[in-house]
Amino acid sequence: NLLLGKHDEAIAEGERAVALNPNHADNAANLACSYVMGSRPADAAATMRKAMRASPVYPTWYLTILGFAHYLMGEYDAVDAPMNLALQRSPGYVDCLLFLAVSHHARGRMDDARAQIAELRRHHPTFKLESFEKQLSVMKDKERKAGFFKVLRELGLE
Repeated sequence: NLLLGKHDEAIAEGERAVALNPNHADNAANLACSYVMGSRPADAAATMRKAMRASPVYPTWYLTILGFAHYLMGEYDAVDAPMNLALQRSPGYVDCLLFLAVSHHARGRMDDARAQIAELRRHHPTFKLESFEKQLSVMKDKERKAGFFKVLRELGLE
C-alpha cells in the first residue's frame, strides 16, 4: 500500500503486523518506513529504534530511515550519527549522502553539504536526481519533498 501512496492503510497494516509479532525487527522497521513516508517522523524514529533494539545486527537501511526521520523533524544535528554509521558500513550509500547534504545545508554548513555531493559524484559519477525522486515519490508531504529536491538542485545535482 505504501508504494501506491496509501499511507494510512500501510501504517495500519504495519501496526497490525507489529501487534501480532512485537519482537520482529523487520516488521517494526517496515512500519517505521511507512511512518516516515506518511509524515509521522517522530513515530518513525521511535519505531526504528525499537527495531534496532530487537535486532542489534540490523541492516544499514534502518539507519537511513532513522536519519531521515530526524531530518523531517528538523533535528538536523541528529541526522549525522546514523548516516555516518551507515556510510561506514556502506561507503557511497546514495540515500545517506543526500540526506547528509540537505541536513548540512539546513544548518548553513555549505562546505559540508558540497562535500557530500562531491562524495556522491565520486562513488556514482552517472547519478541522476530523477532516480532518487522516484524513490521518494511515495512521500505524503509533497511540499517537503519538493523543498528537499530544490536544495539538492541548488547544490548542483541534476
